[in-house]
Amino acid sequence: MPYNVHRVEGSAFTLLTRSFVEHWILGADSLPRTLLMYLSNTPSSITNYFESVLCNSCQFKWTVIDHNLQYAAFDPKGKPRELSDSDFDAMIANGAAFALHVGSEGSDSDQIDHLILKRSSHGPV
Repeated sequence: MPYNVHRVEGSAFTLLTRSFVEHWILGADSLPRTLLMYLSNTPSSITNYFESVLCNSCQFKWTVIDHNLQYAAFDPKGKPRELSDSDFDAMIANGAAFALHVGSEGSDSDQIDHLILKRSSHGPV
């Protein structure tokens, strides 16, 4: 890794603006290609490539929001666990736009539809 570039780790889920994607493709500087070369064979490249390009770019480093936007609840071993009805209030209070490991029963989804989106159950999505 170049000495003047620091690696940033984040989420594998990233939202990129059109201006950043154009910068990344057109390659006004060599940073995207350089980081791709250094990170392509690392086990966690998907969680730090775009974040590292953004945070080390003079043009975009002040546009980054350091928030995962995902709500997750963890078991005692620190691994994400499936969310249940008891997690609903904490999930809403968190303000995250996405939830990780939503239960298969769908009751959380039904509550979000009814209380947040004001959508009737079994209606169009």
